[in-house]
Amino acid sequence: MEAEKLPGGGVSEPCLRAPGGRAAGEEEASRPPEPALIEPVRLPHEAEVPARVLLVCTAPDVKLVGALVDPGEGSRRLWLSELVRGRWQGRELLVAGPLLGGPQAAMVLEKLIALGARAVMMVGWCGSLIPTLPAGSLVVPPLAHPGDGTSPHYLAPGALPQADPGLMSRLGRPLPGLREADMPWQTGPVWSTDAVYRETPSLLAKARAAGAVAVDMELAALLAVAAFRGVAAAGVLVVSDELSGGTWRNASRSPEVRRAREVAARLALEALTAWEGD
Repeated sequence: MEAEKLPGGGVSEPCLRAPGGRAAGEEEASRPPEPALIEPVRLPHEAEVPARVLLVCTAPDVKLVGALVDPGEGSRRLWLSELVRGRWQGRELLVAGPLLGGPQAAMVLEKLIALGARAVMMVGWCGSLIPTLPAGSLVVPPLAHPGDGTSPHYLAPGALPQADPGLMSRLGRPLPGLREADMPWQTGPVWSTDAVYRETPSLLAKARAAGAVAVDMELAALLAVAAFRGVAAAGVLVVSDELSGGTWRNASRSPEVRRAREVAARLALEALTAWEGD
């Protein structure tokens, strides 16, 4: 048995092989997903949404993004989130948020896909697990470890939800210039949890051992739903707090984090509007 190397320097669990060379669970993973009794649909009274959607996890960032984009016509509610049409560099998009945790992110995204979303960028916050990512840094994750309860319902056994390569490529183009602007950033996996008050030392050690550089609450569910439904998705995370020293340091109101939040929003908007349906 060999451990598979993952981006960020981590390793996956050993791949167990069944007799005949097939991975354990491979037959189950290859089966079509079982249909659900409840499917997201567009109701007759519901308007379609633009193909490009920016999911914004925190209420402060919803306000920040609202000040950046050119406002469109009208807004409406979708459960606990507000949906606002807007434009960035002439491209129409939808801003949706706030979102808190994987279950809400998954429900909102499912409905938006039913309404026409085809490319989704997420802007959220995270806690760093390594000392080289101080508060005010950015994380661009190529994948997320599903430590939540929602993602596994959309994933094959043992699968890790991946960010869309096309969106990741567009996100990556301006990143080198951020170092010159004294904005630290890193690509690497994150660990998504839906139990923020159960981020124990042993859980964080497990996340680090898997190669995660930060912990968040929404990205795994977002990527899992997007892959399941066949739409493009990726995310940019702002390091708002630090967990690498064995204690919790909350810096969400620091000047460094405020600056990083605007940079993250602009990066996400640029990548989203550059998407051309690939």
